[in-house]
Amino acid sequence: MVVTVAVIGCTGESYPDPGIRGVWHVVERSFTAVDTSWTVSDPQPGQYFFGETHFSVQEIRESGQRALFAEHTTGLERLAAFDVFHAHSGTYGVTDSTLTIVPTLAKSPNSMDGSSYSYDYAIDGDRLTITRRSGEETRVTTLVRVE
Repeated sequence: MVVTVAVIGCTGESYPDPGIRGVWHVVERSFTAVDTSWTVSDPQPGQYFFGETHFSVQEIRESGQRALFAEHTTGLERLAAFDVFHAHSGTYGVTDSTLTIVPTLAKSPNSMDGSSYSYDYAIDGDRLTITRRSGEETRVTTLVRVE
């Protein structure tokens, strides 16, 4: 059985529910472990793109403002700016409340070994929450739909 959900716009037009498909902007990050926890309510830029079967993520994680490069920027300064940049793309699938991704292109070669990664996810209106649990650590990324 296929169930189609529609969203009624202010003009009375009906649109298919986009689910996770669309463009999402990161608005909050949190981390919890046995001995620490933090929340950043004004994170560095990050965008998640979900198409029909493919996704792409580009974001700057847990860092302060990055300085612009200049002629005198050292290799170590360039590496530090690049190190906090996180990017990967590939295919994805969703079932119930689980998002599973398979990166096929990534900044880190270790992410391109054919492995899949699963996350809990929830959508509430134009808000998407993605939760990653690994051992005793939990990372939560909150996003809002921009398109």
